[in-house]
Amino acid sequence: METVQEVRFYNGGDPKDERMQYTAIEYDVKAENGVRYFVLAAPRKGFFYVPREIRTDEGAAQLLGLPTEVMEKYGERGFVMIDRNLSDEKVSGKPFLANSDELAKEKGDKLWREYCLKKIREFEDNDQERIARGMAKARPSGFIVHMYREVGIVPPAAEDEKKAIEGQNTIEALRQQVATLTALVTSQQPQPQTSAPATGKKARP
Repeated sequence: METVQEVRFYNGGDPKDERMQYTAIEYDVKAENGVRYFVLAAPRKGFFYVPREIRTDEGAAQLLGLPTEVMEKYGERGFVMIDRNLSDEKVSGKPFLANSDELAKEKGDKLWREYCLKKIREFEDNDQERIARGMAKARPSGFIVHMYREVGIVPPAAEDEKKAIEGQNTIEALRQQVATLTALVTSQQPQPQTSAPATGKKARP
């Protein structure tokens, strides 16, 4: 696949690697189904490109809907499409569109934070429903823990684990103190006096 035109994107969140498919406009119907793939590689807090127009092996130009698909599919996660030909008015109010790298970064970082907060709220709302039904409090998964940390909040699981570790450390510290005091008291107790062993000889008058 030869890329004729590509679109610049910014990713404000976690990295994303995915194989996205499209259908070739020219292919042998009897031999294949025409499905082709583009490997999306979006680095964390970085820029990347998605092809908009390609040239087929036969030399024909083909427009792809991949940029719009990426924006609609991952815009909520912080993916912002950059089109420098758009005016400020055109991108105003469009969360997934920007006309500069600076604006794309600003929007993408904000979108990612909002996405993390949304997932946290969903988890906490579901947890409140569990508690209301008399069920045990849910332990957040690795993904939710990651969401908490992304916005600078200590995850509930980490807080519980921290308290447990602190409790264990306190118990161990008390044991060491008791052992030290016991050794100190034992060392200060008077030791019994022992008499000299008898030799069997009579003392001289």
